[in-house]
Amino acid sequence: MVSPACQSEKDLQARGKPDTVRAMNETLRQWRFNLGLSIEKAAEIAGVSTTQWFNWEARGVVPFPRNAKRVADIIGKAPSEIWPTAVDV
Repeated sequence: MVSPACQSEKDLQARGKPDTVRAMNETLRQWRFNLGLSIEKAAEIAGVSTTQWFNWEARGVVPFPRNAKRVADIIGKAPSEIWPTAVDV
């Protein structure tokens, strides 16, 4: 059996997850690119580790509410606009 982390994009597409993940990734990535920031600098601005930022941007991981609110405030959006499964605090 393949672990969830190793599933192919085709498998995820069949379950409808890539569009949501892609939207989350794109919001964070676009904000970062527009300001010419590296992942390291974006993480520093948000007060999180580089690994955390990478997981949000590249893997579609939803952050804890406290971090989601902080990043959303920095970007100028509600947490649920970036991470559809997040709860606005």
